[in-house]
Amino acid sequence: MSGSTNFLRDTRRDILRAVREQSMDRTRAMDEYVEALVGVESLKAQVERSAAKADELRRAARDAGNSAAYSVRAPQNSITTRLAHRRPSPCAAATPGCCVKRTG
Repeated sequence: MSGSTNFLRDTRRDILRAVREQSMDRTRAMDEYVEALVGVESLKAQVERSAAKADELRRAARDAGNSAAYSVRAPQNSITTRLAHRRPSPCAAATPGCCVKRTG
């Protein structure tokens, strides 16, 4: 009779352990997902702030006497030059495929 009691006890423990581990896995996955969403929202806010600042500075450049064509062409040339001389992203080497690769 004691062998059957031990078997039932051990089975119950195994089931409870499996349920706890599954619950922890679900919780961990949800925490990681929420953390990623918070990061995305943070980046969106940063992009909005940067775009507003760029609009403000574009207006200031126009008010300073720069033409509309120059206000478009000069920054684009500067961006292209800076990107061409920028070092590769460190994550590109660590995790292949995680970053968009530049061409040209």
